[in-house]
Parts: sequence; structure tokens; C-alpha cells
Amino acid sequence: MAALFDSRQVVDPARENRLDAVIVGAGMAGVRQLVELHRRGLEVLLIERGSGVGGTWHFNRYPGARTDSDAYSYGFFFDPEIAQKWTWKEHFASQEDLERYYNWIIDRFCSRDEVLLNTTVEAAHFDDASGSWTVTTDTGRTLTARYLILATGMTSHPIFPPLEGKDDFHGPLVHTGLWPEEGLDLAGKRIAQIGTGSSGIQIAPFLAKEAAQLTVYQRRGHWSTPLNNRPLTDKENDDFRARFAEYFKDRQVNLAAQAFHEWETRTAPEVSEKERRQKFDYLYDEVMGLRILAENFTDAMSDGEANRMWSDYLAERIRGRVHDPAVAERLIPKDHGFGRFRPPKDTGYYEIFNEEHVDLVSMTETPVVRITRAGIETTEGEREFDIIVCATGFEVWLGALRQIDIRGLNGRSLQDAWSAGPHTVLGVATPGFPNMFFNAGAHGVGSNSPAFVEYQAPWIADIMEHTESTGARWIDCTAEAADAWTEHVYEAAAASGPAHEGAWYVGGNVANGVGKMLVYMGGIAQYSTMAADILDHSYRGFVFAGSVAANPSRTAHQVTGSE
Repeated sequence: MAALFDSRQVVDPARENRLDAVIVGAGMAGVRQLVELHRRGLEVLLIERGSGVGGTWHFNRYPGARTDSDAYSYGFFFDPEIAQKWTWKEHFASQEDLERYYNWIIDRFCSRDEVLLNTTVEAAHFDDASGSWTVTTDTGRTLTARYLILATGMTSHPIFPPLEGKDDFHGPLVHTGLWPEEGLDLAGKRIAQIGTGSSGIQIAPFLAKEAAQLTVYQRRGHWSTPLNNRPLTDKENDDFRARFAEYFKDRQVNLAAQAFHEWETRTAPEVSEKERRQKFDYLYDEVMGLRILAENFTDAMSDGEANRMWSDYLAERIRGRVHDPAVAERLIPKDHGFGRFRPPKDTGYYEIFNEEHVDLVSMTETPVVRITRAGIETTEGEREFDIIVCATGFEVWLGALRQIDIRGLNGRSLQDAWSAGPHTVLGVATPGFPNMFFNAGAHGVGSNSPAFVEYQAPWIADIMEHTESTGARWIDCTAEAADAWTEHVYEAAAASGPAHEGAWYVGGNVANGVGKMLVYMGGIAQYSTMAADILDHSYRGFVFAGSVAANPSRTAHQVTGSE
């Protein structure tokens, strides 16, 4: 893999002060936004704290990491050449393939000189007089740009368990979201794994293969179903290339943003017990991924009785995969039905607990007291380990933003503005922070991320171009428009199914989490319709300040359909 432009190289000082935009974060959103602005001829710099592009798929390089959206739906569609030049290997792409993919996108459609690696953005302050952002980094470099685009990601700020003694442990203590680039020697080691969410369920079978002893510390069980991954055939890849445009069109109107997912129209109670069992077997045993949400009965997550039927079926399958009944019962969730939390996908996860060298510890039954120099102490005593792996998730969306001192009009910080939770229009803009946009941020669509990113990137570019065409110094959204969108986010969450209390997407996995829905559950099609309506009404809900050369104190005016 070619080395990217990094912080050790010298940027043309003149270019530093004539940037049209700075993009923060080189995950899928940052890469797609860079492509969009590059193709429009803008001067852009994409800044990334890591040593490579890919975001989640650069940092989460732990064994077994892969997507649970099908590869075709998870890719970009902005150029037909993508389908002709890139071939996905598996139905669900691996971390390695996804990281290679984003590097290939940079090489083919952008310039390596537009990417600055190994550089952390520490602050970004808006200057009203010039209508520009000043961005400072940990390398001492200061950049000035008309626009600031935050593509800092959903799962880019890992959280470690709040346990005493983490710094005292004698061996490696690693997070799956910060897996060492050089890898980790697991062979013959005594390994503790804390956490059994999506990452924990993915990595555990690979740890079990290498470890002399694996002890899995579980806070709660999850309703995991088999991923059933397999290689893609030449015929499937040929079909994708031939129907590239159709795949894109279908993905962008599908509620889950997954191409050609066939939505079930029946409810669980209206079919016979035999038909229901056949349907459940199909969902469990076929190549499914997140299709399991679309192709399940329409009431599987919204109706108590239907959800119980499906959850009872999953519990039965877990008992069939785990030999020890007591262990199986610990693995079966008792505090929630399917869909309360994002459902993980596994490859042989439950079967590892049939191995003699794998133990399951319930942190509910025997809470962890502290991490010691030798290992982990619970209320039952201490166990010694060589390695501790934390699969304990992320402070989604907000965690990464908290690491940057972002200040808008009158020096107000984003943290202060969002003290009661995110306040946005479309998850793209927030009032009081002109010329600043989010791609794939809070209040964006809760579905297959690339579909959302693919919509937002040109939308943001369009609004930037419109601002320039008006001669305005800056663009901002109104508080009233942000009130309306934020309330709509909450309404969509209430209508989406079971209560979301405690879920990571309401900040339920972090201390002092906002406790409010951070993601829009209304689907990409509905989101796109509402975003298009704003555009069709001359960016209703946005305001533009006077011209760049005008008096900075000139009052901003709201754009209406008549202007």
C-alpha cells in the first residue's frame, strides 16, 4: 500500500492560506467528501490523525473485523468505473479489503497531496470578519479555509471500561478500535476479553483459536445471528457491473439503504406456526447480514408478541449451539428482546463456549472490581492474564468532536451549544457555526452508512457552491430550522420500534451520555426527500451573511423562495 502524504512532509505555505475547505477525518465520509470537492476543482485538504485512510476500517484492524452490510451496498456509486475496476471478494467485505478500497478511491479519484496523515486537529475557530475557519493541529501547523467539514465519524472514539488499575496491568491492554498496526502475538497466551457487542462477538472466535486460555467477560447477552459469509461468484460480480446504476437507485430508496433487500409484508401472527418456523429458519441459516431486519416480519421489532416469538426462536438456536445449558442461559439476553440494541452477526461465536479453554464470566453475577498488575479481579477473586482485550465500544459521534476545540460565532464552543444534545438541520449544520458542515454526523440517517455519505457529500458541495454564487461571506442555519429537525429525529425514533434507552446510539454506554437519540431512524429515502425540499426552496432554514468584502456587521438575511 502506497504511503500517503503525512505530517512530515511540507505543505506549500501559500496553499495553506487559500484552501476552500478543510475536511477532518479520512474515513468513508471524509474520503467521499474529498472526491466530491476535488471533482469540482476546489482546493481541499483532508486531515487525518491516523497513519492511513479508512477511518473505522483503518483503526479496527482486529482479527475478524468485517462489515455486516453486503459489499455491493457498502461501496460508492459516484462513478461507473468503480464497478469495472474494483472487484469485491466476499459477500461481507473484510477490514483488509475495505481499507484497500478507500486507498484505491484516493489513488484513482483524488490526489495524495490532498491528504495529510498523522496529524490531529486540535482547534477550529470561525472568524466572522473574513468568513473563514482557522484550523490548528498538534504539529503546530495553522490552516485557513472558507469551509470546515467535520467527517469525524461514528465509531472513531473508543471507550475503555471504567475500571481501576488499567495502567497497572503488566501486559498489553488493547481496544479493538485501536488494534496495533503491527498486530499482536496471541499464540499460547492467557487472554481476557471484556465486552460482547458487535466487535467482541467478531473477535472472540479468533482469540479462541490462538489462546491457551480465553475468558470472556460479559455485561449482557446479545441476540447474535450467523453472518453466513461466503465468497462472491464471478456471475454475481458480472451482474453487479451490468446493473451498477440499478443497484445505486435501489439502495438510495431502500429503508435500510441495502440494494435489493426484499421487505416482508406479513406480520408474524398472521401466518401459521409452520410458515413462521420456515421463515425464521431462512433468516437464520441464509446469507443475511442486515437483511435480517428488512426480511423479517413487519412487526418483529414493533409488536411485543411478534418480538417474543422471534426472540424465543433465537434463544432456542443458541441453546442448540452451546452444549452447557448454564452457559447458554448466560448468553441469552434476559433484559431485552431482539432489536433493542443493534443486532450483532457472528461466525462461530457461540460454539467457542464448547471449548474447554474458553470461559464465560457474567459481570452481572460476579462484577469486576479492578484490573490488577497480574490480571482481573472480580468479586469471586483474581484471574491472571497475559493480554486484556477491550471490546467495549465507542462514544459515538460526539466523542470525536469533544476532542476538538470548535468555536463559532462570538467564540461559542460546540460543546456549550450541544450541552443538551445535538441541535442540527439534517445532521449537516448547526446554528451559530457558519460555513461548517457535518458529513455522517449526529442526526444523520441510521442505516447503511455509505448510502447516507453518498447523498450528503454532493449536498454539502452544492450548498457551498450556492453560497459562493451569492457572494455571501458565510452561510448558517437558523435555530428554528434546527429545532424542527431535532424534534423530527426524536419523533422518528419513537415510531421506530422498541424503546432505545441504554443503547449506544443514545449515549447509553458512556458516563453522562446525552440520553437523546443521536441518529435519524426515518430512512434514507425520507431524509433525501426532506433535504431536496430545502434545496428546492432556496435553502429554506439557512441564512447568508453579506458579501465577503462587505461590512462584517451587516445583518444576515434569510433566503426565501422569492430571492
